[in-house]
Amino acid sequence: MVFWKKSKPVSYIELKKKKGIKSLESWIHNSITIIKDKNLLISKRLYIISYFIGSVGRLCNNENLADHVDEIAYAVLPRLNFSEKEIENRYIDYSNSKWTAIETEYFWQGSENFLRWKYEKDKEAEKALFFSLVNS
Repeated sequence: MVFWKKSKPVSYIELKKKKGIKSLESWIHNSITIIKDKNLLISKRLYIISYFIGSVGRLCNNENLADHVDEIAYAVLPRLNFSEKEIENRYIDYSNSKWTAIETEYFWQGSENFLRWKYEKDKEAEKALFFSLVNS
């Protein structure tokens, strides 16, 4: 199915990806702006990328975009000052089961909290990353 936007055909998948990326950008922005302590963002960097990789995975799973998970991750995660190499390494480590238990827990928290925020409209989910970082 093709939709037209400004007289150019745009595929349904492309529209879903754009909408998903915008949603993730909003989720990331809202979750990060709650954290006022920039040292916390630096010291818990691996947990933060794990958290948002979980969010990307949830979006792709729920929106049938699993074939585009890398593309979506590389579109949003660099906005958190993660290089493409860092993102790639995190995915490789995840695939090779090299994440620690706490990194894996952040992955699942990111997935579940994104689900609550996006699909259940629970705005309190935006605070979950902050409370997890403070308590870990």
